[in-house]
Amino acid sequence: MSDHWDRVGTLFDAAVALPVAERAAFVRSSGEPDEIQQEVLSLLASHDNAAGFLDKPPDTSTRTDADIHEPEPDPVPLAEGTVVGPYRIGAVVGAGGMGIVYEGYDTRLHRRVAIKSLSPRLSREERQRERLKQEARAAAALTHPGIATVFALEEVSDQLYIVSEYLDGETLRTMLERRKFSTVEALGVAIDMAVALAAAHDRGIVHRDLKPENVIRTTGGTLKILDFGLAQFEDAARDLMSKTRLTQPGFIAGTPPYMAPEQLLGRETDSRTDQFSLGVVLYELCTGRHAFGGGSLPSTIARILASDPVPPGRDDVIPPALWQVIERCLQKDPSQRYESTRVLVSALETARASIENVASASARDSRAPVAPTVWWWRFHQLAAALLYAVMVVPVWYLHGSFGRVGLFFFFAVLAAVVVAGGLRLHLWFSSRVYPQDLFERRAEVARGIRIADVAFAGLLIVGGVALPPDRAGWSALLISFGMGAGLAALFIEPATARAAFRSELQ
Repeated sequence: MSDHWDRVGTLFDAAVALPVAERAAFVRSSGEPDEIQQEVLSLLASHDNAAGFLDKPPDTSTRTDADIHEPEPDPVPLAEGTVVGPYRIGAVVGAGGMGIVYEGYDTRLHRRVAIKSLSPRLSREERQRERLKQEARAAAALTHPGIATVFALEEVSDQLYIVSEYLDGETLRTMLERRKFSTVEALGVAIDMAVALAAAHDRGIVHRDLKPENVIRTTGGTLKILDFGLAQFEDAARDLMSKTRLTQPGFIAGTPPYMAPEQLLGRETDSRTDQFSLGVVLYELCTGRHAFGGGSLPSTIARILASDPVPPGRDDVIPPALWQVIERCLQKDPSQRYESTRVLVSALETARASIENVASASARDSRAPVAPTVWWWRFHQLAAALLYAVMVVPVWYLHGSFGRVGLFFFFAVLAAVVVAGGLRLHLWFSSRVYPQDLFERRAEVARGIRIADVAFAGLLIVGGVALPPDRAGWSALLISFGMGAGLAALFIEPATARAAFRSELQ
């Protein structure tokens, strides 16, 4: 960060912590140069009046009477059903400084669309008209699933309209008002945004107004970046349209809490400006707070210009790999950010892989079976399933000896074998293919296996006792196998589980 803004930020932070009546005297006694004192005093004067900062009314002291107009009322939304060219106006879905956004209907192609109209008080200004035209040309030049598609720019009775795809869903701002994102979810959103921005930057187009309000998650789950209304074109955009630099150095445009320092100072901007905004958004998704403290608009701007982002708190889960990416995006000097947005995408994906590897290793350490005893546990599951299945054969052979209940006895034993054997084979397979999930799988099926084991053992013992005297040999087989199955389920299997797993007891 520059020494000038470092000193401004330090003095501002110290002064704003004092009572209002003491701030001016503190600043004047600081020993800082007059330029820095005046900068801080100006910020302090605006501190409690954020609405007026960077949004001052035009100076009319040098204007003639012919140039001065009465303040115009806010535009009246068009009535539903109004026809604008080939489009039919529907309900109002949003409004902002640039105008009103309607849900509309394209009567030619029979599809829902979003129609954005420029505010009447701005449509008289040629510069604003050109900015809106520039937005349409910029967005229409981009074809990417992560960027809202612009269909047309219409001019009807000196009123400009941008027609784009209608998106059902909710913005990141709406989602943030409900909850804080998990680290994995926030990182996924950031990667989707970065990929879409990289596509725009490859064409020489910079968004310059990236914020949660301009990103929507559709009902289908797709992330879309909206409103390239402040887009600036670099030299690479010459093949798309004639270059018209409407945002010159010295002119501030955007949403200040999400603007990079060079943008706030009216300096040249490029794709790295969007990287800063993305870093602010990603920090907010992870923590639910602004990276530079929030509060009044002037204090936020001062901290963006002069202070480092607020470090994550104890309740914030931002892994080191992700925090490194955020910190680099939020560098004051654009040259210290990523050299391109494609490189930023790679950095985010590397951070995600690192986080996933740590989580996977942790899961393996805490929940996976421990060699070498696990082989015996696996063998027990497989052997039990096979022996249960083998016992179906003698039970079928003997079912006639039980008279009228013979078939019921057979099907009861078969059901116990299918449940116990099937669940054991499921555990055996999971331990070989998905060992990290075995803890959960065992917890899910333990009760079912226990009930089936007890039922199987009990049925064999009861069946052996019920056989007639001439089936004494078969009776001994059923009783002994039933007792063995019961003992294995109650004592042998819990012992093998304790030996094979670190923390879970049957």
